Amino acid sequence: MTDSRRPITPPTDDAIREMLESRASRVQPGSIDLATTVAAAGPRASVRLRGALSLAPRLSLVASTVAAVLVASALIAIPLLNRPTGTGTPSRLADASGATGSPSDVGPSLPPTSSIRLLTPAEVGELARTRSRELSTKIAAVRGRLALDIPGCSKCASATFADGDFGVRIRILGSLRTSWGTLSARTSAWVIRFTSEVDNGLPIVEALGELRTGSSGGLTATVDELLYDEVGTVGSYAAVDGWLVRTPLHPCASFVMPSDAPTDLPTYGCPEDDYLTDKEFQPTAPDGSSRGPAKGILLPIESYAKWAPDPALLGPGVPPRRATFLLQLVHTSPCGPTDYCLAGPLIRRWKIAARLEPIPNIAALQTSSPSLVPAPLVAWWRVADLSALPLSAAPRDYEVHAYLVRTPLLKCLAVASGFPNYSCDEIDWLTDEPFQPWVSDGNSGGTREPGVGLRVQNGAYDEFATDPVIGAVGAREPRFGDYLVRRLTAPTCIGGALSSTAPCYGGTGVHWEIMARLP
Repeated sequence: MTDSRRPITPPTDDAIREMLESRASRVQPGSIDLATTVAAAGPRASVRLRGALSLAPRLSLVASTVAAVLVASALIAIPLLNRPTGTGTPSRLADASGATGSPSDVGPSLPPTSSIRLLTPAEVGELARTRSRELSTKIAAVRGRLALDIPGCSKCASATFADGDFGVRIRILGSLRTSWGTLSARTSAWVIRFTSEVDNGLPIVEALGELRTGSSGGLTATVDELLYDEVGTVGSYAAVDGWLVRTPLHPCASFVMPSDAPTDLPTYGCPEDDYLTDKEFQPTAPDGSSRGPAKGILLPIESYAKWAPDPALLGPGVPPRRATFLLQLVHTSPCGPTDYCLAGPLIRRWKIAARLEPIPNIAALQTSSPSLVPAPLVAWWRVADLSALPLSAAPRDYEVHAYLVRTPLLKCLAVASGFPNYSCDEIDWLTDEPFQPWVSDGNSGGTREPGVGLRVQNGAYDEFATDPVIGAVGAREPRFGDYLVRRLTAPTCIGGALSSTAPCYGGTGVHWEIMARLP
């Protein structure tokens, strides 16, 4: 593994000077007493500061002053020869492409709000028809079924929403166009960008890629989910309502990257570490040293300065900033023998593609979710819709697009016989998004439930999943497919067994059984 990797040259002095100039250009004009700053740092820092100032000999007077203060702050905060090694240090590149959005240069963002959510196709059509000029270049997300204009043409760039006439054209871009596959239509969550363009009188909205939604089926995922769960292919997106922060400047370690890493991969961990976390986290300790979070996504350098709302550009410990960030997966590589591999067999590298903002004044459209229209007006159902059916709904069969997965075999005291079997020695799930019910560190493990899912009969994964695979630490790989599932009501058995031979003590519950995998 080590032989197949190549070292990455740390940033040059010119690159670091360019970064400092960029930060300096964003500082508001004001009076800076450099002499006082240097004097307060003490004689040792003053000597190092004179060496650091040689990085910017040709900067203008104002830019030189600001850059000097930035370097002085870093030198004062962290002794360059005494940086403790903690979780997420530069030598252990753990997690980490494109769309455009509104960086912090345009001003602070609004705090995270429930109005930042998945749109419906009807809402996208209404916004595109009535506010396309206002929203041009605005990035959002929508859940719906996209159908290619030319059936079977997987590389064609034009599509529409298949669930109704919403008066909008969809232009498929980038990696989504090349990774579409052989299907003429696909149901998923999509990252979109509004434009001011028109095609035959209809507004054009661009589809940038597929969005990996949260386990609850909503817009945002958590950092924890992106570290440990399935996340999709390179080029796909995920949104996180989280905290963005960076460390002070520090010496650059000798990074080792996989030989297949693209040459345009962003720089991570040198001369700063930028992190995205679920909870507020400060990497700078009181003594000036820095550490990494226990669970955090390492982002390219300058992510905080570019994307954080109202970023703090000066000072040894910048305050974390919260917002809803759109991430794009830019690269994955096998986890090597010296890498931090708790998150799985792949190292994932992300970058921030946009900061998502609320769309104000979205009219309340009186439209139902197309997938909730009773059959036979809709051909395919979502797991979220099936799980919301009332208990009084009549038993019947449904066709569903979903991911199928199961746990490894579990220790269980109440294993039932007969079929279908729902006992506790195995748990099979259908979910709208990729989900991993088995969590293990290689020594011990446990199970968890999806936020929205259908528990199906034991053995369903082995019988119906396409190319079932056992992955790392015994986890089964989720497999997407079209399944015929049967909904029935039956006594809810204490112990989890549904069998004609097992006694049941409980009320009536809903049970799901996969009958077939559809072509």
